[in-house]
Amino acid sequence: MSTMKTGPQGSVGPTGPPGPTVTPLPPYSYLSCFYQSGSPLQPSGRVLSAYVSTYTPGSTSLPAGSLSSVSHQCAVTCLASNYGFFGLINNGTLAADCYCGSTLTLVQIAGVGSGAATDNNCVLCNGGIGECGVAGGVTVAIYSKTY
Repeated sequence: MSTMKTGPQGSVGPTGPPGPTVTPLPPYSYLSCFYQSGSPLQPSGRVLSAYVSTYTPGSTSLPAGSLSSVSHQCAVTCLASNYGFFGLINNGTLAADCYCGSTLTLVQIAGVGSGAATDNNCVLCNGGIGECGVAGGVTVAIYSKTY
């Protein structure tokens, strides 16, 4: 005959106030580094059609509980307009340019290449979270919406 032992009896579950609400991460994942020759002021040569904004880590108008990295800011912005892709390029040492688009345009750069570049052609974004194209360079880090 086995005897089942039980622990102390008492209330079940947490007894304190609810914890903070955190905004879920947008449904994007890093795709690859791509060659690009366009800029915020020059639409031709861009992998993604729409330049949206330049973001600085930590300065954000996102809801409380959201991450404030440039990659998160860009993802939230592009998701709000239902874009399938977003891209980032470091802008100087403190910010990153954000691009959105529904399709990718493969860009040919004479003497350099076209389409996907090797991932070592992209770098850590300013602020330390996510991949970005090189500031003043010829690459953009592309993220794809996950379904």
